[in-house]
Amino acid sequence: MDFRGTPTGIDVAKVVSTQILPAVNTGMAGKEAGTGQVGAGLVEPPMSCFEQALVAVAETGDSA
Repeated sequence: MDFRGTPTGIDVAKVVSTQILPAVNTGMAGKEAGTGQVGAGLVEPPMSCFEQALVAVAETGDSA
């Protein structure tokens, strides 16, 4: 990233065009205050999420 800072989004067009899914780092907080983190993991969301998002962006014209 050449020290550009933390990315704040996922380029759905790039995901769909390359067919490369991003790895998503997840975390879960406990429901009781003070418990802290109770779970974590890596997930790979389905491609359909990105395909549907790309259609929605195209329909609304909203790229933000």
